[in-house]
Amino acid sequence: MYQACFSAFYNVNRGKNKPAIKPFQKKKVRKADMEIVSHNLDIINEVEEKEGKSWIDAIYAASGMRRPRKEVE
Repeated sequence: MYQACFSAFYNVNRGKNKPAIKPFQKKKVRKADMEIVSHNLDIINEVEEKEGKSWIDAIYAASGMRRPRKEVE
């Protein structure tokens, strides 16, 4: 928000021959390392085999939300 306001203020008050600042600059996104991702997924699958998916319920309970249930037709 600060950067957008600053660039707008600068562009309004800039000199005639000065270039304008872009209001929103794209952030560079780094690609995920697939080796680390696959290792993390292996850990998650091991935990789910041992303890089930109760860790998901714990996350919902900690945030004060109820876990969404699938509707059966």
